[in-house]
Amino acid sequence: MSPTIVAPFRADFRPVAVTEFREHTGRVDTQSATGCSIRSRYRVEPGTTLELRVYLPGAHWPVCVQRADVIGSHWGEFTVEFRDLSIRDQDQLQRCLVDALALAAA
Repeated sequence: MSPTIVAPFRADFRPVAVTEFREHTGRVDTQSATGCSIRSRYRVEPGTTLELRVYLPGAHWPVCVQRADVIGSHWGEFTVEFRDLSIRDQDQLQRCLVDALALAAA
């Protein structure tokens, strides 16, 4: 099981399989190395594939997830599982999780 942090920060996302480029913004409530939960006014159905950028606290650039599958959606919140994430972004996300857990334990 991967470490999880609970802290609100921004995520921009867009459905991958659409003809019109339309980006939406949400708030990440729970983040792990393999996925996250996002609150948004934009309704996303389970089974939708998204591209997203997660703005982690203290990071110089967002984590770019080329492909994330929506595995659940309920009451303005949806959960995604990361499917395509670069090694650089995996490392950045892991560092953020380790730092947040160390801070919480202090």
